[in-house]
Amino acid sequence: MASRRWSGRSPPFWRGLLNGAMFSMGGLAAMFYPTSGRSSGVAWMYGVGRIGGILGPIAGDSPGVIATDAKAG
Repeated sequence: MASRRWSGRSPPFWRGLLNGAMFSMGGLAAMFYPTSGRSSGVAWMYGVGRIGGILGPIAGDSPGVIATDAKAG
């Protein structure tokens, strides 16, 4: 019997952990900022995380693209 592969999709268990971590970070970060700058601090935290979410897969795929180009050319 063939093994089950997730083929690019994370298992539901890990997705649940990541969702819980992401939603709890806002409340956790809010404890560290003073009241006057709390919304800006949390917004910056989410913005930097969003940039990492965009650049992470690009950086992670770069070695694959370089290896593919080297084989092709």
